[in-house]
Amino acid sequence: MMQVERKRRGKVEELLEDRLWDVGDIDFDFENASVRVVLLQEVPELRVLGRQMGPYRKGDEVDVPRWVASEMVNQGVAKYRDKEGLSLQELSKVHWREALPTSRQIPQLEEYFYCKLRRLLSELKEQGKSDVTKLKEYEKALSISNDVVNCRLRKLVVLAASTFQSGDLYKNLTLEERVLLEGLAKAINVWRERILEVSEDGKRTRES
Repeated sequence: MMQVERKRRGKVEELLEDRLWDVGDIDFDFENASVRVVLLQEVPELRVLGRQMGPYRKGDEVDVPRWVASEMVNQGVAKYRDKEGLSLQELSKVHWREALPTSRQIPQLEEYFYCKLRRLLSELKEQGKSDVTKLKEYEKALSISNDVVNCRLRKLVVLAASTFQSGDLYKNLTLEERVLLEGLAKAINVWRERILEVSEDGKRTRES
C-alpha cells in the first residue's frame, strides 16, 4: 500500500485576500492541485491526506494531487496523461513575446507559470552538476527568466500607478503578479493621497 501524507492545505483565495507576499503559499497550492495520471501497473491502495484512493488497475486514469503524481511517476507507477511542466523552448517563446519592443501590454501567462519555472530551473541546475550541456541550458534559462521577470515587473509598476485598471487585466497575470499588483497599487494610492494632502495654508497636514 502506498501512503502519502501532507500536513496542511493552501488556499490561494486567502492569499489574495490577505495580500500576502510569500510565494511559498502559492507553490503549496500548485503542489496540491489535481493532475491526471495513467496507471502503468496495479495499485492496491493509495492513501492521501488520510483519504483512501483506489485500488486501481493498470490503464486507469485518476486525478491526484500534483506532488502525489510526481512521486508515482518517479516510482514508475504512473505517467502523466497530459504534458506536465515547462520546457526551455516554451520559456524562450515567453521571453520572445515579453521582449518585443512594441509590446506595452502584459502577455498572458498561466497562473502557475512561476511555479513551473522554478521547477525547470531546479531540474536543469541539478542535471548541470553532471552534464555540461545541461549546465549551459540552466545558465540560459536563468538569464531568460530574469529578463521575463524584469520586463513584467516594469509593466506591473506602470499599471499599479495607473488610476484605471481593467478587470480583464488580471486574466493575463500569474497569481504572484496579482498579489504584487494589488500590493503596489495600494501602496502607491496611499502615497499619492498623503503627498497631496494639504491644510488650508497649503502645507502638508500633520497626522494626529
